[in-house]
Amino acid sequence: MTHWYLNTHQNKQALLEDVSKIRQLGGGTSTGLALNYILKDIFQPNVGMRADSEKIAVLFTDGESSDLVDSPSQELKDAGIEVYTVGFNRVRESELRSIASDPKETHVHIVERSELLRDIVNNLTINLCDSTKSSERVRLVGGSGRCAGALEVKRGEWRPVFGSNWTLTSAHVMCKELDCGSAASTGLRNESSNRAAWEISPDCVESGSALRECLSSGSSSSIIKITCSDSVRLVNGTSLCSGRLEVKSNQSNQWWSSVCEADFDQQDAAVVCRELGCGAPSVLRGALYGEVEAPILTKEFQCEGNESALLDCRSSGSAGNTCSPGKAVGLSCSEPLRLVGGSSRCAGALEVKQGDWRPVYDSNWTLTSAAVVCRELHCGSVVSTGLRNESTLKSAWEIRPDCVQSGSALRECVSPMWSSFFLEVTCSGPAVSYISLVRLVLLSLALLLFITVLCVTHQATRGQKPGPQEHMELDYYYLGVHRAKEEAGEAAE
Repeated sequence: MTHWYLNTHQNKQALLEDVSKIRQLGGGTSTGLALNYILKDIFQPNVGMRADSEKIAVLFTDGESSDLVDSPSQELKDAGIEVYTVGFNRVRESELRSIASDPKETHVHIVERSELLRDIVNNLTINLCDSTKSSERVRLVGGSGRCAGALEVKRGEWRPVFGSNWTLTSAHVMCKELDCGSAASTGLRNESSNRAAWEISPDCVESGSALRECLSSGSSSSIIKITCSDSVRLVNGTSLCSGRLEVKSNQSNQWWSSVCEADFDQQDAAVVCRELGCGAPSVLRGALYGEVEAPILTKEFQCEGNESALLDCRSSGSAGNTCSPGKAVGLSCSEPLRLVGGSSRCAGALEVKQGDWRPVYDSNWTLTSAAVVCRELHCGSVVSTGLRNESTLKSAWEIRPDCVQSGSALRECVSPMWSSFFLEVTCSGPAVSYISLVRLVLLSLALLLFITVLCVTHQATRGQKPGPQEHMELDYYYLGVHRAKEEAGEAAE
């Protein structure tokens, strides 16, 4: 019997009220059957399971199972579901340990019925307090919607948040808390005077620690603001600008759905990349970032390419759950960076876009870091890099130490600052593309074949006295060979 599904309750209180109504059913103990049931019918996207959430099952049992438990418990573990076990008086401890995800680390409690009920209440209260959703402890205010604005956190009372070295990676944690897709931009909102606020440690937030452990009381006039992508996100990628596309087309149900490759084109991709704050789309291919976990949205988007959000585009069709295997859209957008004021697009002052374009400063910038920029811009290898000093302070981006070297995307490593020193980079120039190289090889081979045919023809007629017309043809032959050699030299260069 299923009392409720993962998407039944909208808040903690409603869940706790239903917990108090649970009554023990009579009958035998079929633990294996129960484990199979929750895997097939409960841990499913259509009843509320989210792909980015931890999957945990807690088994409460009062006796030895009448069926086999080893196979179904292993299937749960293979599916990435952590299993915890709690039993009372008659249950065998060895059976519980065989079901639990980690018998060495998981404590198996053998308790009386009254103690079991008390443990259920206590465990639920503790876990729900730890995992209370964003609507109860995190919010964005003063923006265009619930997914944009000044960051506020509730710890006893609601306060705005401030902190140094706050980056897009830190902001993305907050967007996930709010179920708002990906972080598109973050920055500071300056107020006229100091006010009571929470100071937040970005390293603490990014480490996965509970939010309350990352806060300390303070005051500031510079408040963190965040813009999240309301209804699109890229998952399982190497950065916030790459991954499998998921769309939340109905804001009332909180379900994220993948998109079928057949219903999505390059113009649609351009809109998604823009909505995420990334550069132009560079790769668009099905099954690029793993198998599909979310339901498939069989809705064809018909973007013109200039819309600010995917859901602003015209569309046709209706939501469904069918799409050929391996056909969910995978997308890579280029990183939004550029070199300006130099002799070409491959030289000049480095600028990064995160909301707006700004120059960049880094006191620890090296040739290795500059090489990342040249590679991202398809500008060959790095030639030189350095700092340019200007007379006045400007709004700029500061790069967090060692962030770029760790492999993170440049836009995910920057935080707002003021500076008069800005990075300059000179790259060797656009690298020869694979297609250009193939064309060069084919041209050389065609030229070689042409010369070979002419030589064979000339040898076949050697010894014959040429007429006036043949003299003319030979002149054209030598002229053609000369021109062919010149063209071959130019092609080689």
